[in-house]
Formats: sequence, structure tokens, C-alpha cells
Amino acid sequence: MNSMTACSRRELRADWGQASCELRTLNHRHLDLSLHLDEPVRVLEPVLRREIQAVLQRGRVECTLRCQLQHPAGAAQAEGLPIDDARLQELLRTCERVLDGTIWQGNVNPVDLLKWPGVLQAPSVDAAQLQAAIVGLLGATLKELQVSRRREGQALVALIAKRGKAAQAILQDLQGKLPDLMAQQRDRLLDQLESLAMNLEESLTAALKPEHLASALLTLAHKYDVTEELERLEIHLQTLDTLLHEEEEPVGRRLDFLMQELHREANTLGNKSIHAEITEAAMELKVLTEQMREQARNLE
Repeated sequence: MNSMTACSRRELRADWGQASCELRTLNHRHLDLSLHLDEPVRVLEPVLRREIQAVLQRGRVECTLRCQLQHPAGAAQAEGLPIDDARLQELLRTCERVLDGTIWQGNVNPVDLLKWPGVLQAPSVDAAQLQAAIVGLLGATLKELQVSRRREGQALVALIAKRGKAAQAILQDLQGKLPDLMAQQRDRLLDQLESLAMNLEESLTAALKPEHLASALLTLAHKYDVTEELERLEIHLQTLDTLLHEEEEPVGRRLDFLMQELHREANTLGNKSIHAEITEAAMELKVLTEQMREQARNLE
């Protein structure tokens, strides 16, 4: 069970240069990848996307990969930075044409010339070697990210499980009290009907036959019976316990859907309430469900 919120960073130094990889993930309903790659490794974007998709299933993922190539140490010391002479001469001739006949008599800064694309020759690096190194760097960063996600995921599971047990305790307490609560409501309705009958005229009182009263009481009992809601809540909480022990695949989406079902049943329980204790229990269940939902939304 992994959290979708984590970050990791790894660096790599080699003969061809240096690179760094940083991964940041946030919760999201689907897998949303955003890659920021330096020019030397931009061609590897499809490969890097596949590597990430093979490991992560959900979450907004931001991958920043910096790569700086360098020339071999011996060549740099002997000759300095390699320059494309043809490109430099072309740039100088262009500068002369621009400056010729203008009122600006400044000098061209050599550093500005070196910054022009193509003047400094790019280091020659074996493409297969670079790809293997970068993919390996990403793999190590992903592994570190997964360790962090798993650690936070376990903490989230513990919080959800704690609230699930609290909801189960409320449910069991209510199930034990329900027969007495229903009997109290039945007696209350009978008392109200008897009081009403005493205040009615004799002709109307005679119309209130026992079978009519029994039918009315049965209709009210069915309308306010919350046995089904309690049974479904119990099933949902059992499913929650099963999902929290799932080890084979991500269950974040299923947990999110289960929280919706729990909230729906708790809401119906409150709407059908005939007693203050049932109303209070429904409110507590909705609060616990909302807390679990907020935590579940961070799970992959």
C-alpha cells in the first residue's frame, strides 16, 4: 500500500559528465507524467516515460532530469574547449556586416560569441552508454521514491484502520441497542395514537379499527427500519479491512469508491433516524468516513 505523495533525488558522475534526477509525486486520480529534461537527454523521453509507467500506477509525477556533458579531461587540458572554427568565422562575418556603417562602434565580446549555439562543439558521448546510465539513474531514483511512498502508505493505512475500527465499534453498539430503540418507538407511536383517539369524535374513533392501527404501525416500522443500512455498513467495513491487507495490487481507487458507499449508507441511516442515539451514531460514522476518505485519496 503506497502513498502517492513523496519525493526523491539521486545524482550520477561519470567520465562523460554528470546528471541528477529528481522525482516528486502528488495524489491524482490517474497517472499524470510531467518530464523536464535537459537537451542531451531529451531524446530519451519515450524510454523514461515507459520506465516510470512500469513502476507507478497513479499520481501526478514530476520528473526533472539534468544532464551536463563534458569533454575528456586530457583533450580539455591539451587544447582547451573545442570550437567549431567554421561556425565561429561565419558568426564573425555576420557581426562585421551588422556593425559596418552603423553608429555603434563597440567591440564584440568573445564570451558572447562562445554562447552562440554551435560555436562550442558538443562533447561526443556514446548514445548507448548515456542511455544506460540515465535509465539506471532513473531506476535508482524510482526505487528510493517507492521506499518513501511505501513508508508513508503504511502510516496512512494505520490511520484508516484505526478509524475503521472506531466505526465498527459504533456499528456494533447501535446493532445491540436497535431492538430496544425500535420497541421504544413503537410504544411511543401507540401512545400518540391512543391520545389522538381520545380527542376524536366517536364516529371517527370507531373507524380506527385494530387492523388499521396494525397496518399503520407496520408501514411506519418499515419506513424507519434501519436494519438494511446497518447490514450494508457492516459489509462495507469488512471489505475495508480486506482492502487494507491487500498486498498484490494498488487499491486506492477501490478505497475511494468504498468511502462513497460508506458515506451514502451513513447518510441514509441519519435520514431514517427515529431516535437521538441513531442520529448521533450516523453523524459519527459520517465524520469517520470523511476522515478515512481524505486519507484514502493519498493512496495509490
